[in-house]
Amino acid sequence: MTPFYTTKTEGTGLGLMVSKKIIQNHNGKFEIKSVPNRSTTVTITLPKELSHLDYVNMNENEDPTLSQSS
Repeated sequence: MTPFYTTKTEGTGLGLMVSKKIIQNHNGKFEIKSVPNRSTTVTITLPKELSHLDYVNMNENEDPTLSQSS
């Protein structure tokens, strides 16, 4: 399955992928549950609040520059 799937003639298929990345960048969760030919449920969960320090601590392994002081 390709991440660039679309049923629209003018679509790029980037909508869900871009949405998922934005949600993950805000420490959220993006979940899709689908029953073929019946229903699809999309659940988006975002944190109510996250301090800058919490964000740095959660992401410094992926981006070591976050923990560097200027």
